[in-house]
Amino acid sequence: MTNKIDVQDYLLEYILKLSKGEQTKELFEKYKKYLDSCNAAEVNSAIDKYIDMEDDFDHIERTVAKFIRACERGLESQKPIEFKNPYLKLLLKENSLLEEHKNKTTVIYKEVVEEYCKTKDIDINKLSILKENLLGFKQVVPHYLKLQNSLFPALEDGLENMNCLKLMWHIQDSILSNLKELIKIIDKVPFDFTLFNKIYGDMYLKIGKLLYREETILFPLSVSFLSDEKFHHLLEDVDSLGTAFNVNLQDFYGGKNMSELINNSQQRKEELNKIIKALNEREDSLTVQKEIKRDFKKLLDTLSPEEIAEAEQALIAEGVAVEEVQQLCELHVDTFHEALKNASKRAESGSTSGNEKLSGHPIANYRAENKELKSQISEFKKAYKRLKRKNDFNDFNEALKSISMIEIHYQRKENQLFPFLEEVDFTGPSKVMWGKHDEIRDVFRKLKTAVKEENVGECVSLSKSLIPQLKRMVFMEEKILFPTAIRKLPEDVWATIRKGESEIGYAWIKPGNLWAPEIVSEKKLNFESTPPLKTKTDDDLVDLSVGKLSPSQIDLMLKNLPLDITFVDENDKVRYFSQGKERIFPRSPGIIGRSVENCHPPKSVHVVKKIVNDFKERKRDRAEFWIQMNGSFIYIRYFPLFEKDVYKGVIEVSQEISSIKALEGEKRLLDEE
Repeated sequence: MTNKIDVQDYLLEYILKLSKGEQTKELFEKYKKYLDSCNAAEVNSAIDKYIDMEDDFDHIERTVAKFIRACERGLESQKPIEFKNPYLKLLLKENSLLEEHKNKTTVIYKEVVEEYCKTKDIDINKLSILKENLLGFKQVVPHYLKLQNSLFPALEDGLENMNCLKLMWHIQDSILSNLKELIKIIDKVPFDFTLFNKIYGDMYLKIGKLLYREETILFPLSVSFLSDEKFHHLLEDVDSLGTAFNVNLQDFYGGKNMSELINNSQQRKEELNKIIKALNEREDSLTVQKEIKRDFKKLLDTLSPEEIAEAEQALIAEGVAVEEVQQLCELHVDTFHEALKNASKRAESGSTSGNEKLSGHPIANYRAENKELKSQISEFKKAYKRLKRKNDFNDFNEALKSISMIEIHYQRKENQLFPFLEEVDFTGPSKVMWGKHDEIRDVFRKLKTAVKEENVGECVSLSKSLIPQLKRMVFMEEKILFPTAIRKLPEDVWATIRKGESEIGYAWIKPGNLWAPEIVSEKKLNFESTPPLKTKTDDDLVDLSVGKLSPSQIDLMLKNLPLDITFVDENDKVRYFSQGKERIFPRSPGIIGRSVENCHPPKSVHVVKKIVNDFKERKRDRAEFWIQMNGSFIYIRYFPLFEKDVYKGVIEVSQEISSIKALEGEKRLLDEE
């Protein structure tokens, strides 16, 4: 009996031969028994491995189309899968309506063709009806959005590669591009029948390909690898992504079933809010934890990390101060500790986790640092114990410097991950976690002072308090932040995050390269030809108050100023930061578009708001601060910007001024001679 691995290997051999142009009857007969017995997973695996070896999407698509045609008997001979869950039923219904619309439009298209062949002229009325039907294809967009932003990420999280999804996305974009071209051709006089005929035929074939691949490969794979809980989450996405061809959800789910689903979700949220409020209101935390675990056992057994995070966010939305939630955060984590561990086990037990990411992915980088942190903690423990026995401050100070690199990990979270979570309205837990970062930073500051003062007792005491805080942060990241972030952010956003990480750097690790942001970015590429480069003229220069400069000259000037400059616009959004040679504070592209109050620790947000409001009301024309950090003296100034009395934003200017403070006497230009 042929085993699964053999089938996949032979299928890969066959598709590679097709790729090289070997398409003969003899070749098909040689591989026929494997092609006739293959299933969706095996076909998908062969396509994935083939795409890994190619980079020309058009060539890939032609080869894959031939391959899938050869596999049709095998795919269709598998026992038909009955899609019982509402999410896939919805997608199938949308496909059915797309098929109907395609057939209806094609009938009209054929009438136009027949008329043209007879008279060599175009019936304007029929052409108008054809255009109306072509515009109707736009109703498929919510279907593609659900696949791209909901189902595809869910499968990518649980399976390796899934390159075929990139190919499907490429075909979806090509269909929509075809549609735009067809509308343009109809609106242009004279009507280019030959070009229209070619593009419509291309679009017709692509729509058919996607319908077939979804129903014989994509949906069966989804049933095999995604849990009911995961499908439930996908179903919740429909509210924001919409339905294709005006499918009425209430009618589709039979009214009662849909309302039960909504009520169940709402009931879970209400029960979870009760838990959170009980924890916040009761002083006897151990007693209330026992009561909660008894009274809410059923909910706790199925709780997801995202639900816990959203409950804390709801608490902040109700007006509870972020600082108060920070204080209660450890109590929440302790109470939900088992629930979070169980959620993690449920995710890892099937192919539904979505938690494992290839090396080089931002989440994989965070996790690699967390793994290294465990080793750092082990060494740090040994160091403070030796300090206690031998008063060896040199050894302890080295261990402290090494473990302090976790600061880079926290800075990357704050500047790279949190901004993108804010974009999807996931702000509360990020603020709480930032506050916990600051608590850890405060312990590090006190430890450095204790080392300078050679206070053994203080060093040991602070070290013992630091380690549980670091471990709890790892737990919060691994069990709440990362799973939630993976679910909420699509892969193209992760690609943007990854590209900005080098601005800040990494703690102890060197990122892997199995996950490449350049490949992910292909999803968002426009596959049309690139316009020719323009030569430099005065039109390319920016007209300033005095003189004109090119954008590259302006950028060069700003990058070479011995300052850090950040610009925040009139809507309190970060729009620019300079990338000087000697950076004072970490910045990354992730903060662009971010609210300025989210760029500061929660405990200082009220001060930031007051300064900005004072600027807007013209109560002050600057704000100045100076701090000492790592042997440097940093001068920080804020200046409001106005244009004809209209507030336009604020610039932050930070400068290391140790050398300036040390100046004495004078040095004139002629002293250079």
